[in-house]
Amino acid sequence: MTSLQEQRRKYVFRDPLRFSEVGRNEVRGVELILSEIDLIVERVRNFHTLNRLGIDMGGGALFWGPKGTGKTYCAQYLATATRKYARFIDIRGFPKPVARRHESRLTPEDIRELFKLSGEYVKKYNRPIILCYDEFEEIDEETLEELRIKLSGLEKRLNGIYFLFISTSEPDDLDERLFRPGRISDIVQFKELTPRGQYEVLRFAVSSRPHNPKIDFKSIIHLSAEINTPAALVDIANDAYRAACRENNRNAPIEQRHIVSQYLRRITGQAAEETLDKEELRIIAIHEAGHTVLARLLGIGVCFTSILPRLRTPEQHGQTNIEIPAKVAGTNIFLDLLAFRFGGLIGEKLFGYHNLLTHGDDIRDNTLAVTLLVEKLGCGNEIQKCHGRIALDRPLNEYSDKLRQMAERDRARLTKRALRRAWLTVKKAGEEKVKLMTEKVTQALLEKKILIRNEIEELLR
Repeated sequence: MTSLQEQRRKYVFRDPLRFSEVGRNEVRGVELILSEIDLIVERVRNFHTLNRLGIDMGGGALFWGPKGTGKTYCAQYLATATRKYARFIDIRGFPKPVARRHESRLTPEDIRELFKLSGEYVKKYNRPIILCYDEFEEIDEETLEELRIKLSGLEKRLNGIYFLFISTSEPDDLDERLFRPGRISDIVQFKELTPRGQYEVLRFAVSSRPHNPKIDFKSIIHLSAEINTPAALVDIANDAYRAACRENNRNAPIEQRHIVSQYLRRITGQAAEETLDKEELRIIAIHEAGHTVLARLLGIGVCFTSILPRLRTPEQHGQTNIEIPAKVAGTNIFLDLLAFRFGGLIGEKLFGYHNLLTHGDDIRDNTLAVTLLVEKLGCGNEIQKCHGRIALDRPLNEYSDKLRQMAERDRARLTKRALRRAWLTVKKAGEEKVKLMTEKVTQALLEKKILIRNEIEELLR
C-alpha cells in the first residue's frame, strides 16, 4: 500500500471529525430548517432498523442558499448530532497526490477511491457514512459525471452512504439528474433571516459573551434590514465584544452602544458631520426628534431615530423607524400613522424653522399612504357615500372625471385630518412641554447620532 493510499484509508476510517461541534440549542433563527435536518438525523440514527425493513435511509441532501445563511453551520450541527451513529467526512480534505495537494477540487479518480473506501467502511463497521461536499457549485463536469454514476447505484450497492451537498446555486442550476429518486432526496433551502430570526441569532451570539442584560435587541435589528444573515450578525457580536475589550483590556461586558456602533459601520461609512454644517445637522436632528416625540404622544413605538446618512440614499440624512402594529384596522389608527409623518414639520415650527428640504420625504410618504387608504382600502368619505367601500383596482386615469375628483378631495380631506390630529396632540400635551421633549431628543441625537427604543424611553420618561 502506497503512502497516499494509507493516508486516504486513515482519512475515511480513523481521522477525527474536522467540523466544530454545534449543539441543537446553538442553531437559532431557522426553526423550519432545523426540523428538516432533524428528520435526516432520525434516518441516520435508525439506519439498522431501516436496513432490517429493506428501506434505504436516503441518497443524500442539498443545502442551498446565499452565502452567510448558515448552510455550513447547520452541516456542523448535522455532523455533531449524528456522530454516535455515523462517520462524517468533509470530502474536500480527502488526501490528494503531491502534485494536487493544495487543490480543493476532486477528480473522478478521487471520487472512485472515496466511494470504494466508504463502502468498505460501511461493510466493516455496519455503520453509515456521510460525505459532505461544501461549495459544490465549483465542481467540474467530469467529476460531476462520476458522482452521477456512483449515486445511480446508491440504493442497491452503496446503502449506508449519504451524500451532503452544500451550494449557493439553486437546484435548477445544478444537474437535474442528481435529483432523481434514490439520489438527492432532501433539498433544504436557506434564506435570509426574518426579523424574529435576526433577533434570536444576535441575542444568542451576544449572550455567549459578557454583556449588559438591558440591551434592546428587538430595536437594534430594525437598524438595517440588510443585515439579515447569521454570519453577518455573529460578526457584529464578535466585533462588538472586541470593541468592548479594547476599552477595558479584558472581559468587558458588551454594551448596547458597542453593537449599535458595529451596525453603523455596516450601514454607512461616513459620519453626518462630514457632509453637513452644524446648523443643517441641528435642523435634521430637530426634524427627527419631532417625529419621535409625536410618535410617543400618539402611542406609536419607535424602533430607532437617526441623523446619519441613509443606506440606499446616502445623500439624505435622518430616519425615524416606527413599529407598525401587528393588526392595523380602523381609520383612527391610520390617521395616527399619517399624523406621525407631520412630526418633523411640527418639531421644526416649534423651533422657528421651516425647511422644505427636510419635508420632501414626509410629503411623498404621506401622499403614498393617503392614496393607498383612498384608492385601495376604500377609506374615502365621498367615494364611500356614492359607491360603498370599494377598491380601485385600475389606474385612476381610467375612471371617470367625477370619480377622480372625489378621490382627490378624499385624499386632501384625510391629509388635513391627519395634520389637525398631529397639532391637536401637541396642544393637548402642551407646546412648551413638547418643545422641551424635542430638545432633549435633539441634543441626544447630536451627541450619539442614533437612538434606539430603550434610550428614547429613558429620555422621555
